Amino acid sequence: MNTVDYRPLLRAALVRLDRWVSAEEPPPSRYPRLSDGTAVLPDSTAEVFSGIPGMRFPAHLPRAARNDFGPEADRGIVTTLPPLPGKPYPCFVPAIDRDGNDVAGIRLPDLTVPLATHTGWNLRHPQIGASGQLLNLIPPKPKATLR
Repeated sequence: MNTVDYRPLLRAALVRLDRWVSAEEPPPSRYPRLSDGTAVLPDSTAEVFSGIPGMRFPAHLPRAARNDFGPEADRGIVTTLPPLPGKPYPCFVPAIDRDGNDVAGIRLPDLTVPLATHTGWNLRHPQIGASGQLLNLIPPKPKATLR
């Protein structure tokens, strides 16, 4: 349901892949990173999303946690079942611009000159309950902005 058309990238990506495999070093990664500020804590993006008309920020983001399976777990021996929940891993998200679009990655025309906010997530509709929760396994829809 996301309207960003990635097809213009396909030929260029194929050419770069061929060059990389045949002769060159890999191109630099465009993935969000902590080191350059393109990966951030989720709370730092909430303010931008709350300023976009019709946009809501997820009430709860999923967080993976460590599980304690007992002192022998490193040797493959499970002594604690069910495992004890441990400290959650940190959760980072892509940094966004003032329109709510990711700053890292390859910026297609839809993001370079945006007419909408294109998120990597959707929230549940109030009619199905848990409206502040993420709706998993559904491609994102663009959220219109009025800027």
